[in-house]
Amino acid sequence: KPRHWQTAIDLYKKGLSLYPEHYSAWHNLGSIYVLYEDYNSALDAYAHAIKYNPHCICARMNYGLVSAEKFGDFDAAIMQYDEIIKMKKKLLNIPWVFDNTKSTRINKGYAFYNKGLAYKNKSFYLDKEDYLLRIKYLKEALEAYKSAVKILKKNYEAQYNLALTYHLLDYKREAGINYCKAIKLSPLSYEAHYNLAILLRSLK
Repeated sequence: KPRHWQTAIDLYKKGLSLYPEHYSAWHNLGSIYVLYEDYNSALDAYAHAIKYNPHCICARMNYGLVSAEKFGDFDAAIMQYDEIIKMKKKLLNIPWVFDNTKSTRINKGYAFYNKGLAYKNKSFYLDKEDYLLRIKYLKEALEAYKSAVKILKKNYEAQYNLALTYHLLDYKREAGINYCKAIKLSPLSYEAHYNLAILLRSLK
């Protein structure tokens, strides 16, 4: 509850003054700052979590999301997503006890997806004169989405954004095929239907 957030912040700060290397506490503190919409403090807390545990995927993912969505710093976000993608985490599968193989793969899938979003949004901020650079960023987004859908096979958003990026690049056939795949995943989501209609109309 909101009235408890400040108490939580005070307790985390007190704990971190005694044990500053506690990366989970830094990550949790950052997430509370996001709830408060104090995004600068959130980034600082996530950065501390990453400092003390470079393999803290949640902190890297959240740092990227806040950087991209709240500050428009897409390069900082992409750097964090790339770190997650190239991370070689020790996989362990003990039947009925512990299995991190699926979660590690899913995290990489979302890192690819968020990387695609960052490149796509980065392309939208360019001036019309920067056409070639816009195409370059969209192609980077396309490759990231391709990797994302290989992992997140049932994720509508990843499939839809792959189709949309094909559409933005004027790859009509590929866009149409992937809009249909998105519709199959989520028949009641209107975006893919709408954009497929626009595409079909343009093809007469």
